[in-house]
Amino acid sequence: MSSIGKGSEWKKWDLHFHTPSSHDYGDKSVTNEEIIEILNQENISVVAITDHHVIDVKRIQQLQILGRVHGITILPGIEFLSDARGKDPIHFIGIFPENANLEFIWGQLENKTGISKIKGEGKRPDEVYCDLVDTIELVKTLGGIDSLKFVESELQYLNEKLTNDLLDIREKRILATIEIFEKKQEIKKFYDEIKFEIDSRFNSAKVSGLNIVSSLAVKNDFEDELLKNIQQNKSGSFYGKDEGRNLLRNEIISNVNWNEKSNVEKFLREIICYLEFDKRPMNIEPYERTFIDNLVKNRKDFYSYLFSLEYLQSHYDLQQNGKSLEQLSPGEKGALLLVFYLILDKEDIPLIIDQPEDNLDNYSVAQILVPYIKEAKRKRQIIIVTHNPNLAVVSDSEQVIRVSIDKNDGNRFCCVSGGIDEKNINNAVVEVLEGTIPAFKTRKDKYFGNS
Repeated sequence: MSSIGKGSEWKKWDLHFHTPSSHDYGDKSVTNEEIIEILNQENISVVAITDHHVIDVKRIQQLQILGRVHGITILPGIEFLSDARGKDPIHFIGIFPENANLEFIWGQLENKTGISKIKGEGKRPDEVYCDLVDTIELVKTLGGIDSLKFVESELQYLNEKLTNDLLDIREKRILATIEIFEKKQEIKKFYDEIKFEIDSRFNSAKVSGLNIVSSLAVKNDFEDELLKNIQQNKSGSFYGKDEGRNLLRNEIISNVNWNEKSNVEKFLREIICYLEFDKRPMNIEPYERTFIDNLVKNRKDFYSYLFSLEYLQSHYDLQQNGKSLEQLSPGEKGALLLVFYLILDKEDIPLIIDQPEDNLDNYSVAQILVPYIKEAKRKRQIIIVTHNPNLAVVSDSEQVIRVSIDKNDGNRFCCVSGGIDEKNINNAVVEVLEGTIPAFKTRKDKYFGNS
C-alpha cells in the first residue's frame, strides 16, 4: 500500500522560555545540553529564549547548534519590564528571527533602552524599566516582534471580527442542516410514492374512509433528549425542570411545522437564541445575554444532536374518517388494522379470523367490520370465529357452523352446519348469538314496543 500524507501537523512552541542567564533563574548550574534535553523530552519544536533584560549571545548560539541535532528551532528574544502602568509593571517580550545578527541587536538594546542603566549605573536587572513605546519601536526596527502588539491584535480580532466569524460558521452549519432536511424530504417522497398505490386501493374500495397521512415529525422523546443536554439548574431561558419544558414546548416546538424548510431553520435559530439570551417570560427586552457553554452539558454533543436532525423522521398515520390510531380504543385499533389488511391483501386464499369483535361494541362491528368483510368475501373465502350476530348474520354468511363441547361426556366435540335459512341452524344462531327467541323478542319489544 502506498503511503498517505499526514496533512497538517500540530507543533509545540514555547515563546517565553528562560535560562540561567536570567537574574532570577533558580538553578544556575543547568547546562545548555540539559536545556535541549528538557525541550526534546517535552516535544517542543520551537522555543524563544527570552531572559530578563539580557540577550546572552553565546548561550543562544550554542543552543541553536545543539537544537538542530534534535530538530528544535531556537529563536533569540528578550523580556522587558516597563513602568508604563505605574505600580503594576508591564512585562513584554521581543522575539527575533533565528538568523538575526545577535551582537548588533543586543548592542542596540543594551545602549538605547533602560537596560543601559545596568552597565552604566550598576542597577540590578529588576531595578530598571524600559520605555514601552520607544522599546517596542526599537524592537520592530531591529526586525523583531513584540508580544504586546500580538495581544493587541488578538484583542482587536476578538472585539471586531470574532462575532462575525462565528456567525459565518453558524450559517454554514445551518445550511448543512437544511441539506440534511432536504434529503429527509427526498426519502419521504420515495415512500410517498408507495403510499400513493395504497391510497389508490383505498379509494377503489366500495367502502371507504381509510387513508394514510404522511408527514415529517419529531420522535416522541425529542423534548426529553433536548433537555437532557441542557443544565436546567443554571440561570437561563430553560431554568427549572417544569418551567423550562413548558417554555420549550409552548414557545418554540408547538409553533414548528416540521414539513416546512423555513420552519425547521427558524426552530434551529430560536433554540440558539434562547440559549444565548435569558428569554424567560418574566424578563423583558433587552434580554440578558447568557453563555451557551454554561448552559449545555457538552456543547459538541448538544450541537451534534440539534443540527443532525436525527430526531426528525417520516411519520405515517393510518386513519379512518379522520380518526388516527392514537385516538382509537384497543378494539377499534384491532378492527382498523384488520380492515387495512383486508383491503391491501392481494391473496385469494381462505382467511381465518378469530373473534374480531373483541373490545368492540355492536355499532362499531356493524359500521367498521361488516362492510369490509362483505367486500372482502367477494374474492376469497372467509372463516370467522365469533359470538356476534352482526358478523354471522349481517355479513351474509353462506354457511354457519355451530360448535359445542360436552364436558360431562369426556369433552365430546360436535358440530352442525348449514345455511341460516335451515331451521336447525336458524335456531342455533338465535340461541347462541341472540340468547334464545324470548330474549330476542324482549329486547325488540323494549326497543320498539309491541307494535
